[in-house]
Amino acid sequence: MDSRNKDRASAVIIKGNSILLIHRINDGREYYILPGGGVEDGESIMEALSREIKEETGLNIEIDKKICEYNNNERNRIEHVFMINKFKGYLNLGGPEIERSSDDNIYNLEWHNIGNLKKINFFPDQIINKIEEACRC
Repeated sequence: MDSRNKDRASAVIIKGNSILLIHRINDGREYYILPGGGVEDGESIMEALSREIKEETGLNIEIDKKICEYNNNERNRIEHVFMINKFKGYLNLGGPEIERSSDDNIYNLEWHNIGNLKKINFFPDQIINKIEEACRC
């Protein structure tokens, strides 16, 4: 039996020179992540990405291309990262993130300049260069 956790799909959602991030403040730790989530049983990675982005952000996305995938050894899973240049809808936090929100567990959707990823506590920092390369195309 595979002891690996479910794969995760995440999105680099671009608007001009900005990238959509989830600003997390959790038990005093502050960091930024890409929106996305786990792949459910019977679901493709792209189906999971579309579902997760709709749940978390309220956006309907059009997937452009896969940027990269990497091993998240801390979570024991493969992370798949996709570029999104086209989307529709109104930005609105939803899904489990809104249900888990509290004074010491905060989720905020924020647009940030792509060039500032190295200046903020972005996780995982090992994919910053891949994101910057993909956004130059």
